[in-house]
Amino acid sequence: MPHPSFVSTHYFTVVKAILCSAFSLFLCGKSFSQKSSERELLFLKNHIAAGFEIPFLVTQQEEHKGLGSLKVRTLPGFALKVEYTYNFNEYIGITSGSKFGVQIFGYSAAADAENFFISKDLSRKYFQMVPFFSIPLMLNLRIFISERNLLQVDLGAAVTFFTPGNTLSTMSYRNGTATEQVFEMNLHFAEPPQFTLHAGLSYGLVVRNGNILKAGVSYDFGKRKMMKGDYSFHSHDVTVGSGKIFSSLNHLSVGVTYVFTRDVGLQKD
Repeated sequence: MPHPSFVSTHYFTVVKAILCSAFSLFLCGKSFSQKSSERELLFLKNHIAAGFEIPFLVTQQEEHKGLGSLKVRTLPGFALKVEYTYNFNEYIGITSGSKFGVQIFGYSAAADAENFFISKDLSRKYFQMVPFFSIPLMLNLRIFISERNLLQVDLGAAVTFFTPGNTLSTMSYRNGTATEQVFEMNLHFAEPPQFTLHAGLSYGLVVRNGNILKAGVSYDFGKRKMMKGDYSFHSHDVTVGSGKIFSSLNHLSVGVTYVFTRDVGLQKD
């Protein structure tokens, strides 16, 4: 028969475990409520944000015929942005604002001496900067990973204004006292405005002052071509090669944004 002291000790151990579990659940419930309250405070006011992005505008060669060589390159651009977010709650918001910067692409042209009947090979690299101004409108969906870490999905559209017009680039060869044109590129930029669909994913960290630092990636999709280029190669005033290049509105961007939550009630750890 079990000793009374053993039964008593075992009984109180079980009761203590049950009470501690219940007490822990209470604490957990209180902690969850506290975290929820902190999130509500964080998104109680509308947000103002500022940041920068690095867009990658993809330029492609559409066709090439005849002599000469042309290669296109995708280069990083740069843009600054200011945003305003209306928060329905801590999970959903709507963002609009403005973004301005430049998108950059490059290409290189080459003509060999043998086929072009010149004394030396010619080559040259070109860089084209395209200024733009964009107005986005996005729906924000937020997923909290922990108390101070979240993921945000942005879905929406943007209206973008590029500088319209045409540009002309050439490459020439000096033959004695005469100068002969070997290469010519005509770039044609689409008239504004241009419309794109936008999708983005960002990671946000709530810093100690209650603001949010975000790093993200986004993709803009548009059906139209932002730029069309026609080029030609010449040998002694005779066209011996030609082709086309283009840049669509599609582009990938990476960037960093600092969000001013204007919250003064968030507790700091």
